[in-house]
Parts: sequence; C-alpha cells; structure tokens
Amino acid sequence: MIEVPVDTLAVGPGIAASTARIWRRHRMLLVGLGVVAFWVAVAVLAPVVSPYAPDVPDMTARLAPPDLHHLLGTDEYGRDILTRIVYGARLSLLVAIVSTSAAAVLGVPLGLYAGYRGGFGGEVVMRIMDILLAFPSLVLALAVGAAVGPGMAGELVAISLVSVPVFARQAQAQTAAIKNLLYVESARAAGATFGRVVRAHILPNMFAPVLVIATLNLGFAVLTGASLSFLGLGVQPPAPEWGSMVSDGSQYLVSGQWWMSLFPGLAIMSVVFAFNVAGDGLRDALDPRARAAGRTLSTP
Repeated sequence: MIEVPVDTLAVGPGIAASTARIWRRHRMLLVGLGVVAFWVAVAVLAPVVSPYAPDVPDMTARLAPPDLHHLLGTDEYGRDILTRIVYGARLSLLVAIVSTSAAAVLGVPLGLYAGYRGGFGGEVVMRIMDILLAFPSLVLALAVGAAVGPGMAGELVAISLVSVPVFARQAQAQTAAIKNLLYVESARAAGATFGRVVRAHILPNMFAPVLVIATLNLGFAVLTGASLSFLGLGVQPPAPEWGSMVSDGSQYLVSGQWWMSLFPGLAIMSVVFAFNVAGDGLRDALDPRARAAGRTLSTP
C-alpha cells in the first residue's frame, strides 16, 4: 500500500500559491489575455449581448447622446453605437486573425528556406523582404489596399503582405541559429533529411518566438485594418467596422457629437493594447533566461 503524505492532500493552498506566483510573474500577460478573451467573447456572443440590430437605421433617435436607452449614444442614422462596436469586434478580430495567419503561413517557410539553405536563393528571398521592410508599414498597406480595391479582400491582402517580412525575418534568424547547434548537425550527419530536421528540431524551437511575433502582429493588424477603413480602403459601410465608425464620427466632433468617434476609438485602443501586452508577457514567459532568473530569485 502506497502512503500519500498528508501535505500533498492540501490541494487548495497549493493551487492558490501557484496561482499567486503565476500572477506575480506574468501579471501583464494575464491582463492582456483577459482583455483579449473579453473581446473574443463579445464577438462570439454579439447577437446575445447587443441590444439592437447593427445596421437598421432609426431616424427618430438620430445623434442621440449616451443615455439609458442607448448607453453609448447613436450615430447619424440613429444606429446604436454599442451594438455596432459589439458587431465590429467580429470584423476586427476576423481581419487580424486571418491576415496574421496568412502572413505566418507565407513568411515562416520563406524564412526557414533562407535560413537553412542560404545561398543565392536565400539571399534573393531576404533582399525582397528587406525591400518590403524599407517601406513604412501603413504606407505600403495603403498602396496595396488601393491597388487591390476597397473591401475586406483588399484589406486582408494589404495587411498580410505587410506582415510577411516580419515572420520571414524571425524564421530566418531562428533557423540560421538552430541549424548550427551540435545536435542538429549530428542529426544531419546521421542522414536526417531536410524535412526531418525541420519537423523534429527547427520548428519546435522556433514555435515560441513565432508565437510572440504573431501575438504582437495581431495588434498591428487590428490597428492597420482600422486605419484602412478610416481612409475608405477597408471594409465598406454599412458594415460596423471600428475604423469607419471613427471616420464617420470625426465629421461630427465640431458640432459636439463626441461619442461617435470616442467609443470606437477606445475599442481599437483596448484591443491593440491587449495584444501588445500579451505579446510582451509571452516573450517574458517563454524566454528560458527569464524563467531561470525567476527560479533563482524564488529560491530561498
């Protein structure tokens, strides 16, 4: 019969202490993930939590300030601002997730090839990435969006193309460093194929840095998507997109309807802030040196 120490049965205090330790060490990560989880829940539950339809005008309530009936006021067509922000979360998060995923799918293999194979082909790939990085991100996104045309498709293409060099650069640097490690060279000397080395050694070690870059890029994608929509190159009205809502409300700031731009702007700010904070927190949490330092400091 196996005897279990009594103190191991005290699960509650152990869980509480572990939770407190995680909170102290990764406070900003948890805050960022909490805000992101809130907006994801809002987007998923939009039909449940929104009090009105997002695109049905009501001219009797036109430009109404915040009150008990419309908590965040209404726009020039009498549409509820809160409802449009709630439904706008779906569009903003969808654009961010799809464009970041597409950029990772394109950029990581390019960087992996350039870092592993090198040579003339790798140099060509990275010089193309350098050319794309030489342009200011928003300017390049505007140029691509204008070339493709207004709408969600153009917005996705523009943000994805601008984000590809970031993933390619990260993947190339990680691959170039990992392939020269002793155990990787041993695997190659033992006859491991390119695909085997990539699957078994490079991709697992590259996952954490790429995850951090992807999290930070989600915030960039939300902000860039809102900027494109603000300038009329993103999702088109009457879709409840945050950037276009800020643009529409800016025309009424002088006449005192401040709520039309303020609340969508705060929504954009909170989501971008959350992704940036979560990305910084993930970088600290996944950094082996930071974890080792944390263990050293916590050792009595």
